[in-house]
Amino acid sequence: MEPIPILVICPRKIDYLNCQTIPEAEKYEFHFLDAPLKLSGFSQDFDMMKYLEECRQYIKQHDIKVVLATRDIPSLLQAQLSQEFAHLRGPSIESSFLCLHKYYTHQKIDFPSSQYAICLLEKKNNLFEYIQEIDIPFPWMMKPCTGACSSSIFKANNVQEAIDGIAFHKEFVVDNLNYLKPFLEAYLDTNKYPLIRSNSILLEEYIDFPQKCCVDGCVSNGEILIWGISDGHYYSTKPECFADYTFPSTLPLYIQEKLHQGYKKIVEILIEYGFDNQFVDVEFFVSDKGEIKVMEINGRMIPISASLYRQCLNQGDPYTAIISIAMGSRPKTPTLNGLVGGIFYITTFAKDIAKNLFDFELASQFSNLEIRVSPELEITEISASGFTLATVNLVGNSYAEIHEQANNIRRELLKQPKFSSWN
Repeated sequence: MEPIPILVICPRKIDYLNCQTIPEAEKYEFHFLDAPLKLSGFSQDFDMMKYLEECRQYIKQHDIKVVLATRDIPSLLQAQLSQEFAHLRGPSIESSFLCLHKYYTHQKIDFPSSQYAICLLEKKNNLFEYIQEIDIPFPWMMKPCTGACSSSIFKANNVQEAIDGIAFHKEFVVDNLNYLKPFLEAYLDTNKYPLIRSNSILLEEYIDFPQKCCVDGCVSNGEILIWGISDGHYYSTKPECFADYTFPSTLPLYIQEKLHQGYKKIVEILIEYGFDNQFVDVEFFVSDKGEIKVMEINGRMIPISASLYRQCLNQGDPYTAIISIAMGSRPKTPTLNGLVGGIFYITTFAKDIAKNLFDFELASQFSNLEIRVSPELEITEISASGFTLATVNLVGNSYAEIHEQANNIRRELLKQPKFSSWN
C-alpha cells in the first residue's frame, strides 16, 4: 500500500520531530513547506497570498491527500484550502478566524469571560483621554488580537503603563501582523468583521483566578471528541509568566466536568460557524469556587503536547488522529494510562544575544526539548510573560518527579538564571 502524501504547512521544529516519530510511520509520506513565520505569528517577510498559491500548486503536483496545520495563522490557510479542494477536510475560514481573532472570539462566543475592549491603534491620538474613557478597572492585559504563543502581552497597572503598552504595539506589532490583511479581506466579510481592516489590540480585565486550564480535543465530522484537560501554572514571583502545564489535570472531578461542558458549549457555537475536522483547544480561568471564564480559543492541535499524549494516553497521538479525520475516519477516543507529563517553559527576562543566555550545545543532547530561538538572535523586547527560549517535555510517575527534573534542566541550560523566574 502506497504511503499517504501529507503536506505540513508552515511547520515548526516540533512538527518535524513529531512526524518522524509518529506511530506506524511507514503509512505516511510527509512533505514540509516552510515559511518565514515566527512562532509568535509575527513576520515582516511572509506573503500569505503567495504562500497560499504555493500550497495550491504543491497539492496538485504531489497529489497531497491531507494538509496539516498545527499553528494559529496556518490554520487559516488550511481552512481555505479545504474549501478549494473537494478531497480536503477542514473548518470554514470564518470559524477558524473566530478562534484566531481574540476580540471576535469574545464578541461571537457566548460564554463568560473577562471585561474587554478594542483599541484601534491608528485612531488614538490623545491616549490619556481615550484610556480614561475605557470602563475596565486596572490592571489590564494588553495583547495583539491575532498574536500567538503569549507574544507581546503587556500588563498595565495604570494609565501611564497603558500608554506605554499602546505605543509599543503601534511601533512593533503593526508591522509584524500586516501580512494578514490581504488574506482576511479576500476571504472574509469585511462588513461583518470590519476590524480586519484596522490595526488593533485587545484590552482585557486582569482575571486573578488561581487556576488556568486547557481543554483539548477535536471535531470529527461534526462530533466533538475530548482529549483531556491540562493545568497551567504561572510563577508566584511573576504571575504573568507561564511556567508549565501538566497533564492530566488534578482539579476536582466536578470542576473537570464543568470544564468539559464549557468546552462542548463553546465548540458547538464554533460548529454553527462551520468548524469541523480539526483540533481545537480552549483555555479557561478557574476560581477557587469553581467559576470558569474563557481565556482564549486555538483552532488547531497543541504540537508540543504530542509527546505527552503519546506517553500518557492509550490511542492518544494527535497527529494520527488528525490524519484519520482528514481521511474521513473517526479517531479512537483516548484513555489515561496512569503516567503524568508536563511541558516546561525555559524563560528569561534578560535582554541579550540568545547564546549568552542559553546553552545551545548542551541543549542539543535533549531529544525532548524544542528550542525556540537561534543562537545569534538579539532579544530586545520583553513582555510581561518574559521571553521563551525553549520548552521541554517530561513524563514520569508523579508531578513532583517531573517538576524536579524540569528545574534541574533549567539550571543546566540557563547561563543567566538570575534573569529567570523561580518560585
